[in-house]
Parts: sequence; structure tokens; C-alpha cells
Amino acid sequence: MRGKAWIGFAALLPCILSAQPDVSSREPVASLTTSCSVQMWRMEAGDHRVVNQVSFPVLLTAPVGRDIRLAIQHTPAMSRWYGGYKINGTSDTWIQGSYLHPNKTLLLNFGLGVPTGKTRLNNEEFELGQIISQNFFRFSLPVYGQGLCGRAGAAGAFPLGEKAVLGVGGQYLMRGRYNPVEYRYEFDGIVKTADEAYEPGDEATAQIGLDVRLDDHFKLMADAEYTFYQKDMLGDKEIFQAGAKTTIGIGLYREFDRQYWMALFTARFNDKIQTLQGLKLEEAPGKPQGSQLEMNAVYKVIAFREGGLFLLADARYYSRQTVKVLYVTRSDLDGFAAGAGFGVQFTLWENALGDMRIKFLGGNLESNGNRSGLFGMDAGFGVKLLL
Repeated sequence: MRGKAWIGFAALLPCILSAQPDVSSREPVASLTTSCSVQMWRMEAGDHRVVNQVSFPVLLTAPVGRDIRLAIQHTPAMSRWYGGYKINGTSDTWIQGSYLHPNKTLLLNFGLGVPTGKTRLNNEEFELGQIISQNFFRFSLPVYGQGLCGRAGAAGAFPLGEKAVLGVGGQYLMRGRYNPVEYRYEFDGIVKTADEAYEPGDEATAQIGLDVRLDDHFKLMADAEYTFYQKDMLGDKEIFQAGAKTTIGIGLYREFDRQYWMALFTARFNDKIQTLQGLKLEEAPGKPQGSQLEMNAVYKVIAFREGGLFLLADARYYSRQTVKVLYVTRSDLDGFAAGAGFGVQFTLWENALGDMRIKFLGGNLESNGNRSGLFGMDAGFGVKLLL
């Protein structure tokens, strides 16, 4: 049940790689961003099972001088599945900070995940949690509570001539113990409860990126990332170890007049997992996990003051992904989805910006040997107040 416990580091690295002059020259201001996100997936097989989530992310950022910035992020959410299964609760609260050196070449960041999220899920909540935590669906809140977490990282930028910048970074994520589920089951006519402490393995990540401006309007971005996972613990037993993950990304950015388009292509590859077999961890049989291929694109069609009209495109292909829920290894997941939509950014009033988006996706998903058609929707509305 690994969630997005480290937030924003991948987004921070490009900040020192590309460092847009019009952004870096502005005086830092505090902001409050709140939004409502509605996501739904319908599986066509059987009785048309529907899973949906409504979330309300809140992000507060504030500068401490010109070089230090603090942020607090928290997300309440309601998740539903067919048959009346539901989870109502909140995420953990992430308190984050970053320091950007005045010459824009060094970035230090840290984060503390305060365990305010919902844990000790009951049987029905646990079953629903297996669905929303699958990366393929990209729910805004894939995991509610994950216990106390902490992270620290650094990134540096090194100019390569006048048109290229090399970025190198790293991060360590520390995870604490928590009780994710309070699962009731019957054995020999006796009702028992499974409620052991679970500790996901720590994660170490290394990153490298290259930003090349091909001309005055066209930019190429490339990055690579390698993540190593330590062993997961259930009580005092080692029960799982995720395979190391390699991520490669290629981005293209083209601007003209007041418009632009941008496309990002991402590929992820995982090594073999290790699971508890008998008394010790052993490499899972079969081939390593398959690849995850993703494409996201945005085109600013119409520009207006502090915003514009955007066209959105999204495609994802997951090949033979072994689904791991808590300490249970499920069958392989294989799926494809693609779709498009639009978004609008606009000024509500002075110091208040609004944005709206909606995307529709279609595809198919195979899990446990059963293939099903898919239909998805991702919509949202947000407001950003400059304080």
C-alpha cells in the first residue's frame, strides 16, 4: 500500500533546471490553493462496477524571506465502490520546506508526514483500498494514512554552455510503523482480528536531468531516476521487498506568441519483487515486472490575462504489473487507457485565480485473468488566493 509519500521533489528539480526569468524575478508571496476533484472509473465487465473518489486538496505556501518556502498540504476525500463500500477520511498532513540558493544552483528540501490520515481500515474499507491504491487509476488520494514519514533531499544545477543545464539530485524517504488495517475474519468458528503493525521499507532515490534550449522558443527536457526500496516489515518479520524502479522521462516544450504546447513521455521499469516464501524472502518466480508507459500533453489554445484555454491529452499503458496490497501479492495487472479533455485558467478577482478541467478516458484492464472495458472521468475546480 505504498502511496505518494514524497510530494513535490520531482517537480522541484525542474525549477532549478529551467528557472524561468519571469517567475524567479517576482517577489515571493504566500498563497492558499483549494480545489475539488471528482474522479470516476467504470469497469464494463460483469455488473458495471464503478469506483469513484471526491477529494478536496488544500495547499498553503508561505515564503520565509526570498530563499526559503514552507508548504502544508492536506486532503480530505470520500471514496465509493459498488456494493456500498466506502472510505470517508483525510490524508496525512505534509509539512514541507525548500531552500533555493540565491544563485539558483542549489536546492535543499525536507518534509514531514504527520499521521493524521485514516488507518485501521475495516474489511470493506480494506477491499476498496486495494482498488484506489493502484497507480493505473491515478486517484488524487490513493492511500489515506501511512504513519509518520520524513524525507530530505538536495538538487544542484550546473550550466553546460549558454543553452543547457544539467541537474543532479537525491532524496531519502523514511517511513514509520502504523496499523493500516483492522481486518476481521472467522477461523474454526471463532471471529479473530488482524491488527499488526506494518512498516513499509525506506526509499532512496537518485535523479539526473538535462534541460536544453534548442532555440528561442523550443526546449528539450530529459531526466532519469532510480529508486531503491528497503524491506517491508509486518510485526518483526520481513514480508516483502519491492524491486528497484528506473524512470526515464522526455519532455518537449514549444512556445509561440502567447501560446505554447508541452508533451511529457515517461517510462518506468521495475526489477523483480521479493516475497515471503516459507521462512524467508525469496525472489518471486517468473519475469520481472513489465513497463509503465505514460504520455501527457497540454496545448494552450487561447491566451488571456492570467490564464487561457487548454487542450489536454493523456495516455497510459501498464504491462504486467504485480499488484501488491499491504503485504498481499495479487495477480498481474495489465491495462491501457487514453483520452482527452480541456482546462481553463482565469482571474476571479484581484489576487484570486481559478481553474477548471475535465478529461474523459477509455480503455481496457486485465486483472486476475479477466479483461474488462474501462471508462474514466477526471474533473475538478480550484481556486488560488495570493495572500
